[in-house]
Amino acid sequence: MLLIIVGFALHRTLFDAAPSGIAEGAKSVPYEIRARNFILVDANGESRAALSVSKYGPRLCLRDNKNKDRVIIGVIKDGPWLSLHDENGEDRAALSVHNQGPVLCLSDEDGGARAVLWVRGRMYDGREFYKDGPALTLSNEAGDAKLQVGQYGPVLDLCGEHGRERAGLGVYKDGPWMELRDADGKTIRSTP
Repeated sequence: MLLIIVGFALHRTLFDAAPSGIAEGAKSVPYEIRARNFILVDANGESRAALSVSKYGPRLCLRDNKNKDRVIIGVIKDGPWLSLHDENGEDRAALSVHNQGPVLCLSDEDGGARAVLWVRGRMYDGREFYKDGPALTLSNEAGDAKLQVGQYGPVLDLCGEHGRERAGLGVYKDGPWMELRDADGKTIRSTP
């Protein structure tokens, strides 16, 4: 008889309890759970998501069925960020908001930045720093094209290898300007 009572109590404990062993009712739910890492696993025990806190700040990683990080969301000292990775684990798209403003970066399969869009309060147009301007940079192995718009007007810079500016075109308050440079960065033609 004692065996029947123990078996019945064990059955009620194992099978009639609410999910994850927490009894029904708000009073039995913990007010707070503290940990440095939480790992979520799928039905096969494979890690699919991780919530952790490091010296840089909190982050959430979402992984695919091959255990590769595909989405990472975090907050660092300068602000929040989101990173999307391809099937090889390469960072292909990143969005962040930090002290200088929001930034969106799209990268190639090798991780090289190919398109960067940012809005920040302090930018350099090849001549001077200015405020309040968004910028777009498009890049490949041959060079960059940078479009910036600031308090003095729009500027387009065309850069060769190693990011060296070769041609600039802008429209400032006092009129348009253009500048062409050789491979060493020396101005070979400019207007006005």
